[in-house]
Parts: sequence; C-alpha cells; structure tokens
Amino acid sequence: MNSKIRKIKNLRLFLLEQIAGLSTKQLNAVRVMSNNNIIWNIAHLIAAQ
Repeated sequence: MNSKIRKIKNLRLFLLEQIAGLSTKQLNAVRVMSNNNIIWNIAHLIAAQ
C-alpha cells in the first residue's frame, strides 16, 4: 500500500477510535469559544486530505 494512503487510513482509524464512545449529542455539541462541532472538524480533516 502506498505510504500516503497508509497514513491517511491510519489517521481515519485513529479518529474513529477517538470518537467511538461519544453520543450523537456530544458529537454535535458546539463548545463555548468554538464555532464548530466535532463532526464538522472531522469532516474538514477528511476533506482536506
């Protein structure tokens, strides 16, 4: 497997592991002093790849 693809795959697996225990409410909550929720941030990371 290509090195870049492997890195992208590993990052995506890491992100999934980090959010595995969070509820939909937690994923969609916008924290104080922040403009975006966790889902938006993860989608932005994936789109930027």
